Order: sequence, then C-alpha cells, then structure tokens
Amino acid sequence: FRSVETDASGMSYFLAAAALTKSKVIIPKIGKNSAQGDVGFAKVLGDMGCSVTFNEDSIELEGGPLQGIEVDMETMPDVVLTLATVAAYAKGPTKVTNIANLRVKECDRIHAPVTELKRLGVGAEEGEDWLAVHPTGSVSPGKVHTYDDHRVAMSFALMGLLSPGIEIEDPDCVGKSFPTFWDELERFYAHHES
Repeated sequence: FRSVETDASGMSYFLAAAALTKSKVIIPKIGKNSAQGDVGFAKVLGDMGCSVTFNEDSIELEGGPLQGIEVDMETMPDVVLTLATVAAYAKGPTKVTNIANLRVKECDRIHAPVTELKRLGVGAEEGEDWLAVHPTGSVSPGKVHTYDDHRVAMSFALMGLLSPGIEIEDPDCVGKSFPTFWDELERFYAHHES
C-alpha cells in the first residue's frame, strides 16, 4: 500500500493564493523528494519573496512581498499560467522562458495569459517561447476569457483574491481537473477578508 502523492500542479493554485494574500498554507502528502516537476513552483515563489519549507511529507509556504523574477520553466509548464497571474502583483517584471510547448496545450498558453492580463490592465508581452509580465500597480475589473481551458480559469481566479470585479467567463471548465476548486479557493477569500 502506498499513499498517492498530492498533485503538484493542482497544489500550485493554493501556494499562489497564500503568496498573494500573505497567508500560510501547508500542503500535505508531498515533499522535498517529489519527482513532480511542478513542485519547483514552490521554489519559484520562494525566489520571489515567500518563505518556503520543504519537509519529507509536506510543503509549507508563507506569503511575503513579491519581487519579479526571470525563470526557465521548461520542467514545469503547467504552472506557468499560475505564475503569470501572481506576477501581476509583484514589484518589477517577471519573464518566463523556455516554454514553447505551451503553444500546443488545451489552448495557446502563452498567448492566452498575455491577452487576458492586458485586458485587465496589466502589462504583458510574448515571444515564441517566452512571456513577460510588467505589473502596472493596478488591475482593472473585467471578464476573463477562459479559452475552454481549466488552467486559465483557475489561474485568473487567483487575481480575484486581491482585485475586485474579476469575472471568470466559464467557471465550470475547471471540472476537467479540479471539480472542487471553487470551494477550496473560497477558504482564501475568508482568510483574506478576516
């Protein structure tokens, strides 16, 4: 009998939520010896200013002031969208490189976040295998087009934790990978508003 490890890409949204709301989260059943590439996202958030602890069987993260970063994310493509939305609230630009394969996922996951960030008033640009986010200090209310992609919906939902008026066009598309996502995210709204 072996316990099933927590899904690292699913975990990324809650690490990001804690980073944005400057709260603390402990993710059980995954730790420093995980073979999942997306575990690296916790380290990326640590490099941006969060306090991160990798234990044998859990990862702890506490949010702090976020700084922009330049990072190669070839080994963790599924969390690039999550980083792009977190980067909108960092001090200074963030550039994500070596991600050409994101153009052929459920949607073009380089073009989609750049387009939607711009729609919300955040500076963003793209190249063949990179994207960059240039925070403007404010995020405008708006409706986010999800491109029928669960990762677009979940990533941009995080922005609603800090910016009022962010509406996700097709919230049900998260059912593909994380049907309870909205209930879990609600816990961060409660923490942030208290």
